[in-house]
Amino acid sequence: MATAGQAHVDFLEAAMAQAQQQREGWNTQALSRFLWALVTMEAGGHYSQALFEQAASLCTRHPHVFFARPADMASIMWPFGYARHYDPALYSVAAAMLEQRPEQHGLSLAQTAALLVPLAQMQHACPAACRQVAESLKLSLAQQSSEASFATLSSLLWSLMLLGYLDTALLQAAFSRDQPDPEAVKVADSLPRDFREHALKVWRQQTTEKQVISDYQQKVLQALSDMGLEPQIERKTRDWLFSIDVCLKLGDVLVAVEVNGPLHYSASLPWRPTGKKLLRNAFLARRGYRVVDVAWWQWERVRVDQDRAQQYLRDLLEDAVVTPLDQDHWAAGAGLHGS
Repeated sequence: MATAGQAHVDFLEAAMAQAQQQREGWNTQALSRFLWALVTMEAGGHYSQALFEQAASLCTRHPHVFFARPADMASIMWPFGYARHYDPALYSVAAAMLEQRPEQHGLSLAQTAALLVPLAQMQHACPAACRQVAESLKLSLAQQSSEASFATLSSLLWSLMLLGYLDTALLQAAFSRDQPDPEAVKVADSLPRDFREHALKVWRQQTTEKQVISDYQQKVLQALSDMGLEPQIERKTRDWLFSIDVCLKLGDVLVAVEVNGPLHYSASLPWRPTGKKLLRNAFLARRGYRVVDVAWWQWERVRVDQDRAQQYLRDLLEDAVVTPLDQDHWAAGAGLHGS
């Protein structure tokens, strides 16, 4: 039914009510399929916080049923993370499992990533779990037959970074494992300079052409323009690695106005920023920008009243300008491309 787009809420509510009353027939596989149906609904714009909460409660109340094997938790946590549903109790159970050596539980690195990625995306603090994952990953990388695929390694390193865990030895081991082929480097270096410059120009043109500007973004841009400012939409950073939703200058201060829709926050209440969004903010700050977040639910409250909308933006900009920015954030790459 879910695959066909017919996963009706009333049907799923009845199924969950049955599971709460009597668990006969409900195991990890059944619950995983139920959660997959919820994820399918969420992707179609029908998110049910109540059903996710009930499923999480079922897991934490009966861990011997749904987490009989450590690998079972990976299959349960993935849909919660994918749907951006944050349940502190459930996420704490996952973190506690990772605090013990994952490989001793029979968890593969891929399953470890399936547990850690949701924790990172929902910013669930778990320093002890991060430390154990990092140690396990270093041991794996030290083996010539490491099971760490590029995708798994990237997911684990990305998650550790989102959670603020820095292990320089791990980074060195990871980055030294897959060095570029020297012959390939020679070929790239031997290409004519004009050819490389043309390729770079084409790449920049393609990245610009593929940009999608939302109506929400346009309205924030218009509101800033009506305030007498000179905002620019989708302006590239100098290194061309980031495109800023709305960019402007206040005196000598560069401001990145990030117009954040629902996907930048948890689906569950209270809304909390995702790790991915916070990481983007950090990257922009490293390039010398003061980052202003226009949260979608806050904009919804003020957008119908021009004066309120402008005052809301004015308050955000004033806070951004007076907030101290660490000196090392003013990196050499700061500034607009071409400015």
